[in-house]
Parts: sequence; C-alpha cells; structure tokens
Amino acid sequence: VTLSDAAAEGAVAAASRQDFAEVERRVRAAETTALVPMDEITVELSPGPYVVGYGVSVTTTYQLQLYTPFVNGLVGGGQLTLRRQATQPIITVSN
Repeated sequence: VTLSDAAAEGAVAAASRQDFAEVERRVRAAETTALVPMDEITVELSPGPYVVGYGVSVTTTYQLQLYTPFVNGLVGGGQLTLRRQATQPIITVSN
C-alpha cells in the first residue's frame, strides 16, 4: 500500500509539474507506514511526450530484505523487489 500511495502521489505531482525534485519530494512525503523506509525507495519518472492529455508515470521500487531462512530459500538472495507504478494524464505543461 505504501508504494502504491507513493507512486500515485508522485504521478499527481508529475501531471501538473515537470520538476523531478518536486515529484520525488511528494513521493517521499506520502509515507503511510514505518515499514518501508521512504529514503530507500527508488523513484522513476517516465513521461512520454509532455503534452496535455498524455500520460506520465511514476514508478516506486523498494528492495525488501528477507530475514526468514525458509523464505530466503524460496525467493533466492534474500531480497524481494517490490515495484508499483501509477499514471496520470498531464494537465498542464510548463514552459
């Protein structure tokens, strides 16, 4: 849920601003739980052509470290990549 909310918040920001720093700030401010350290989330912005009505996507990625030996054997490497993407239509284009 945290990654989904963060990606959605970033996509809303990206739809009205083409400023990656602002998008990243909004993603990190969307923390809903302390289970995912927001400073460890990777943020990607994937705009197509920056034209009103086209979609802009924000992807959030987190590497979950697994500490349970049984689960480590199933997943391999002890890490599970969690990734969520949200897309919003561009509502304004800055000059």
